[in-house]
Amino acid sequence: MEKLRNKLCIWLLNISVKLAKVTHKAGIKTDGCFRTFTRKKFNILNPTSDMIDIVDIAKGLAYKPHFSGFSPKFFSIAEHSLLVEEYTRSYHGESCYKLRLEALLHDASEAYTGDMIKPIKNLLPNFVLIEKKIQKAIYRKYGIDPHKNGQEVKFFDNKVQDIEAGVFYDTMDIGRKKHYEDHFVKYLTTDDAYKAFIDKFNYLTSKIQEQ
Repeated sequence: MEKLRNKLCIWLLNISVKLAKVTHKAGIKTDGCFRTFTRKKFNILNPTSDMIDIVDIAKGLAYKPHFSGFSPKFFSIAEHSLLVEEYTRSYHGESCYKLRLEALLHDASEAYTGDMIKPIKNLLPNFVLIEKKIQKAIYRKYGIDPHKNGQEVKFFDNKVQDIEAGVFYDTMDIGRKKHYEDHFVKYLTTDDAYKAFIDKFNYLTSKIQEQ
């Protein structure tokens, strides 16, 4: 029933976009498509694997703030993703490369949609469907089965977000906060976050190919 409802919502969304194309002041019609950093034409309603590029993902995540920008310093979605990957590695060990790749890419759809805080996202079911559709295309591109480890990655994601929130908003004791500020949250610049994300992706994919 849930799958049928989701398909119906996507169908209605596609129809509404086709019926209500808006002409921009420059004369450009919006149809759910936009150009990415690598100049690919990306369709948010019908994303396919060939539209996905790790450079676009890294760029989009590195230049977008997590927590809607409400952190003491700029903190990117890319850095958050790197922390979830690191938390996964520390829990399962070095050689769980596929799981670590899934952890690294768990928010990759936000490179295309941006990060929306939960209270607003919960009020916009169509946004959630679009986000899921993009994430599915990304996982397909990189050979990830979200049904296998999705819940575990979500668990790590929540743990890391709790740590980040504790550091940002002083909701943990001073000793723990200092530890995480010294060894976990780094407030990477956009360029450093971009490079670190790309490097980690290349490392994990190369290790997966060796297995």
